[in-house]
Amino acid sequence: MPILTTGAGKFPAIGASYTGPGDINGAALGWWGLRGFSAAYSTGSNPAIDVVDTATGLTTTTINILSDGTLDVATINALGYAVSVTKLYDQSGGGKHFTRATLAQMPTLTTSGVTGLGATRPAMSFLSQHMTASAITQSQSFTESFVGERTSGTAYGYIFGDNAAVLLFNNAANGMAMFAGSSVPSATANDNVFHAAQAFFSNASGAIYIDGSNSAMASMGTTGLSGTLFLYTQNGSGGLVTGKFCEVGVWAGDKTANNSAMNSNQHTYWGF
Repeated sequence: MPILTTGAGKFPAIGASYTGPGDINGAALGWWGLRGFSAAYSTGSNPAIDVVDTATGLTTTTINILSDGTLDVATINALGYAVSVTKLYDQSGGGKHFTRATLAQMPTLTTSGVTGLGATRPAMSFLSQHMTASAITQSQSFTESFVGERTSGTAYGYIFGDNAAVLLFNNAANGMAMFAGSSVPSATANDNVFHAAQAFFSNASGAIYIDGSNSAMASMGTTGLSGTLFLYTQNGSGGLVTGKFCEVGVWAGDKTANNSAMNSNQHTYWGF
């Protein structure tokens, strides 16, 4: 596995090459995040998000991924005002961008000082906000990857999916769950803590790998992805997540052989 850092800081060494999720798992069905999907995407001219001024929503700025894989937070900070995210680009090339047009429903962005992350890493904050993207069609099996946290709530909070097949926070404190039309198996994931999770959707052999620990998640159901994609909501009016978001993606097939490498990469990059 490519090593992004040495020592205690958990940040890339000067001159180190960038390794993103796409470099580990290969081509994705869709991937969205506040860093580069891959070294190839990280050129300095490819977009990650569109932001608007939180006060009025009238000024839109596209923010790119820099050549070191990081989000161009310097450009955001130079704007001189608080920003909300109106578009989260699909960096996989599939064109399935997450968007939100209503200002009050847009997640806000913090560029640094996010509790639980490295000092210079950004995160999107959701309270009653959410985003949607056009559908991806994929039958089981498929693999999802996620970095984020839930800060409060004990009802189901939908992280990513299309309502028929979804990764979510459990309907109790301190857990993540998976659903694909049948039962809702869950595993431990403490609230108010950032997690890196790799979720394998395959009814009989499904599993979730959270921060280095693997849990079987059998009997979730056999449904695949086919409908509108939702981020941090079930349907725009329910299943809302109160928490922070860093990245999420989905790949066709079984990527569990890469779980350790992906999880380590996420922890190293995000600094938690």
